[in-house]
Amino acid sequence: MAAFTSNVDVKMDLKVSNSANVDRLKLLYPMVNEEETPLPRSWSPKDKFNYIGLSQNNLRVHYKGHGKTHKDAASVRATHPIPPACGLYYFEVKIVSKGRDGYMGIGLSAQGVNMNRLPGWDKHSYGYHGDDGHSFCSSGTGQPYGPTFTTGDVIGCGVNLIDNTCFYTKNGHHLGTAFTDLPANLYPTVGLQTPGEIVDANFGQAPFVFNIEDIILELKQNCQNTILNYQLHGLPGDPQDILRHMVSSYLVHHGYCVTAQAFAKETHQTFDEEITSIINRQKILKLVLAGRLGEAIETTSRLYPGLLSHNRNLLFLLKCRQFVEMVNGTDSAMVGPSPPSPPTTDDLMNGGGGGGETRNTRICSCGNGVAVNGSGTRKATKYQNGNTRHHKPSSPNGSNGAAASDSTAASNGHSLNGTNNLNPPSSTTNPPKTTTTTEYKPSTFSTTAADPSPTRRRYDLLTFDRRRSEQVTENQ
Repeated sequence: MAAFTSNVDVKMDLKVSNSANVDRLKLLYPMVNEEETPLPRSWSPKDKFNYIGLSQNNLRVHYKGHGKTHKDAASVRATHPIPPACGLYYFEVKIVSKGRDGYMGIGLSAQGVNMNRLPGWDKHSYGYHGDDGHSFCSSGTGQPYGPTFTTGDVIGCGVNLIDNTCFYTKNGHHLGTAFTDLPANLYPTVGLQTPGEIVDANFGQAPFVFNIEDIILELKQNCQNTILNYQLHGLPGDPQDILRHMVSSYLVHHGYCVTAQAFAKETHQTFDEEITSIINRQKILKLVLAGRLGEAIETTSRLYPGLLSHNRNLLFLLKCRQFVEMVNGTDSAMVGPSPPSPPTTDDLMNGGGGGGETRNTRICSCGNGVAVNGSGTRKATKYQNGNTRHHKPSSPNGSNGAAASDSTAASNGHSLNGTNNLNPPSSTTNPPKTTTTTEYKPSTFSTTAADPSPTRRRYDLLTFDRRRSEQVTENQ
């Protein structure tokens, strides 16, 4: 409703603009912010087919193709789509010359529609054609709509952005509604097909032939009457109290605490939710929007216990989004130390600490934790950065190749998990070489502000693996 101005104001402003250097488009569409949604002011020299020529500040269109078949049709779109804030948008096209056959189309089209066609022939394209007077709605088959038009006629196209309809005018006369259920972000479009066809466009820089101000006034009055005559059926209480409650609920839901408090005080209302809860919800919302889903889930579970456990679908959606953010590098999941476990046979053979030892769990690609010295025909190690290293069996008897390396390392007083062997060899003939091993610490390579690059973390991990392999080889 705010997109419309009064009929008297529009007429007076347009009269002033005729005598002064005033932008008529700003008077026609005062609610449009052209810094965000520019108005169409000319045809686009880039968004057209090759058979279209432009002149006179890109307002005149002429055909320069062969024009033998429908495959020679050509169209051009305006520089910008129609802003929704217009309420009612209108432009006119004057037929300077109908050319050889007058195969011309005037209408609308969405971005990306083929420009080697007349308006209305393709999906999301709408046109009124001059050779037969038919309207074409995203189809090659037209419907009878209005009279034909030729040299000297002025055809107007109006788009009602309130009910998403389109109408046409001819020489100042309204021809009725041509299209309904129009999509958003349509561009003014004109198409030509035969040699000699020339048209001029008026996007509002000059006075229109059709009296568009009357239509604007009619739409404004219809909007006002709809609001005033709306009946609140089945809702108990005073309508004013209902509206105030709706406004208050909206402010509380979106977290406008200060405004909600001021509105409640002014209207003598109260809202059930505490200010602290509103602030907490805003914190969770900001975490989700920032891609920090892990913190958002943890904060929600801490502030609202049981909410996610009772809403499994919500938790599933958050987890899915967390996975996407982890792939993008925005979110990260830390893999902490596993709880103490009973010693295994390999642990005892290699001098492991067993239940008293704290080890970092390495996650296999199948999702199961695999111990450093675990046995098996195949095991995988997955680090925090997502790299997975598979260990294939190398010995003929089917034992894990990593176990042989474990035994070799154990004979030198070290195990692969970074612990010292409890029973070092007693031989003094060939004393073991003293080596220094660097234990991998997950926290060192976690995502921090100082080192946000996943590539650098992968490089550090690969360097660590290479150095450890060199140490094992040297010991052997």
